[in-house]
Amino acid sequence: MTMKIANHKSLLVLLFILASWITFAVIQNSTKLWTALRLPFSLHHWNFVMKTQPEPPPNPIVSPTETALRIKRIMEKLDQLVPPRPFTTVSSTTSATHSRATVLSPRDTYCRGDRLDVLLEMRDHLGRRKEYGGDFLRARMSSPALKAGASGKVTDFNNGTYLVSFTLFWEGQVSLSVLLIHPSEGVSALWRARNQGYDRVIFTGQFNRGTSQVNTDCALALNSSAELCEYLDTRDQEAFYCVKPPNVPCAALTHMHSKNKDVSYLSKQERSLFERSNVGVEMMAKFNAITVSKCHCKSSLCVTDGWGFPGGSAVKNPPANAGDMGSIPGSGDPLE
Repeated sequence: MTMKIANHKSLLVLLFILASWITFAVIQNSTKLWTALRLPFSLHHWNFVMKTQPEPPPNPIVSPTETALRIKRIMEKLDQLVPPRPFTTVSSTTSATHSRATVLSPRDTYCRGDRLDVLLEMRDHLGRRKEYGGDFLRARMSSPALKAGASGKVTDFNNGTYLVSFTLFWEGQVSLSVLLIHPSEGVSALWRARNQGYDRVIFTGQFNRGTSQVNTDCALALNSSAELCEYLDTRDQEAFYCVKPPNVPCAALTHMHSKNKDVSYLSKQERSLFERSNVGVEMMAKFNAITVSKCHCKSSLCVTDGWGFPGGSAVKNPPANAGDMGSIPGSGDPLE
């Protein structure tokens, strides 16, 4: 009996030792164990964190070379939109007075919601037909009684003709306007001058030097052999430079001042295109206001209350061609 009790105690001691060893092993290798089981939670009380998914890689750093190439591609696309339009005399540029505006399919009365199209044929100051587009036009319609206005849509066919489309939003008398803001030759000159250089604006940086200030030249590009401070925009990889003052850190820059230099990249003839009398010339001065009515009828071209238009008006069953920019309908009488 005594032998059995001793054996039983020995077995309990062995089991206790074995259990203690297993517990110790589990604690020491718990990280590997939970990783193998892929349990989606953190064991905070054991002072380590389980990560069930890898961290996303950081955003790739775009090199200055890649940024420069991207900017170059964008500028090349813009250059294609504004091609060079050199001219020898102002008489060969677009003239609002000599150009022709024609209402397509004119009517005595229009319905609210209808579309009215105007065909523009651009000519120069000698009356010759222009063969390319690129003119800066502004099309507007207005209702003086309602004190309302809206823009028209201008389509450039790149052959000297334009289609201006107006959606007639309001009843009553509606005035139409097409302004030649700048001829295509002027637009091209402005774009060339814009890209020609950055030295038209003078930048002056102010640095703190103890109780005094010191000013130096700054610019996007400095032609100087002196030591420069570079201020880099890490996002766009664009840099701005200032001449570094002696014994003053670059971080001491506090203020920036600028003023225009008396320099122009436009020729005398090009500058004449931007004289006040040549900017924003009306092309539809002889065109009378049109009459727009509700058109209460069952025709699909007529409009009744119920469908929303800008300006607070409402129409029901809008015409199928309202706002449609399809092919050009038949031409009407010129407005000259």
